[in-house]
Amino acid sequence: MAMKIEKFNFKNMSLRDKLFMGVTFLCAVGYCYYQFEYKVQAKKLSELDLRILEISGPLAELQGTAIRLANAKPEERIAQLNAEIGILHEEIAKIKSRLEGKSLEVINDLQNEAEKNGLVIKSIRTKEKSVRRGNLNIREMSVIMTIHSDYEALRVYLMTLETFPAVLWIRSLETTRNVEILPKIETRLYLKLFVI
Repeated sequence: MAMKIEKFNFKNMSLRDKLFMGVTFLCAVGYCYYQFEYKVQAKKLSELDLRILEISGPLAELQGTAIRLANAKPEERIAQLNAEIGILHEEIAKIKSRLEGKSLEVINDLQNEAEKNGLVIKSIRTKEKSVRRGNLNIREMSVIMTIHSDYEALRVYLMTLETFPAVLWIRSLETTRNVEILPKIETRLYLKLFVI
């Protein structure tokens, strides 16, 4: 025979069973809230925090730049830049003036400076070629000088080349002791000169 299932009646439940069911129901609702609502909202909140951090870094830099620009006095900055431009124009004019000159005059000046410092020039060989740099036609001269002198006179001459009124570059400097000219030394000086 089949067993008859009794109908469940909440009214006939004991207080203990009602409390147990209430606690179980509250736990189930709490777990569902935690799983499906709280975790999702916490994930969204952490993503928003990351976005805020990503935006606040560049925003702080932008605010710092805006504050610096607001505090900066543009008139002073313009005056400073104009002063720097003036200095650059002076340097350009100085370099152009050093480039100007005839190649023969520059070689004569090199010889005169050498004789003034006590150097004896034994030979000078030159080679000249034209080079285009930007909008300038520049003549590049290679000068090889053979000189007899003592060490001190050579040192002084090389120091005067540093302030020589032409653009030049010392490519090489070779000194040898020659028994025939002792106590002097023989020097081979290779220069590159640039003139307009």
